[in-house]
Amino acid sequence: EWSSRFRVIAADIPGEPGLSSEMRISPAGDAFERWFESLLDELGYKGRAVSIVGQSLGSFVALRFAVRNPDRVKKISLLTTPAVAPAKYSFLFKAMFLQLFGKKGSDKINKMVAYGVKMDQWSAAFGNLLSKHTMPMTEPIPVLTDEQMGRLTMPLQLFAGDHDVLLRTPETVDRLRRLTPQTEINLLSGVGHVVIGKTSEIMEFMTR
Repeated sequence: EWSSRFRVIAADIPGEPGLSSEMRISPAGDAFERWFESLLDELGYKGRAVSIVGQSLGSFVALRFAVRNPDRVKKISLLTTPAVAPAKYSFLFKAMFLQLFGKKGSDKINKMVAYGVKMDQWSAAFGNLLSKHTMPMTEPIPVLTDEQMGRLTMPLQLFAGDHDVLLRTPETVDRLRRLTPQTEINLLSGVGHVVIGKTSEIMEFMTR
């Protein structure tokens, strides 16, 4: 649907599940935004503004890139974003413990993360595969300062679930409302960390 109006680039974050580099980037420095910068430059977007849709860690990359290069970003749509408020790191340790119980533990993790989303057998199997072969990032995601948030002057859109076991949704919403009043906030009732089915709403925002 998006490619009917835009050139769409779907990028694997290095070190995360996918087909790109196995080397995981640390969120502590500026490696994420430098990687994304170089990706856009290689694809011919040096000096050109783009619109970004980010899910979870992808939202972190989008925000860090926008803080560093506000003139290179037209709009950002964020689905369950870290970096605006501290994450719930207690869940990561709970998930690592549940992984010890194999498929039963993985099923439990998937249900907690995808609260409110009906998982078909293929999605559940894929989630179990990820749990078996990858470790979640346990390094803290740095929270943007007020000064950094002030650089986010472009139109923003947020989708956040009120049952997110990984992120502090109320604090995220409060900070965005205070520091980026232009943000279009969509608080989703009965939804966890996995947000799906927002393709058309994002398209409307991007083309508005």
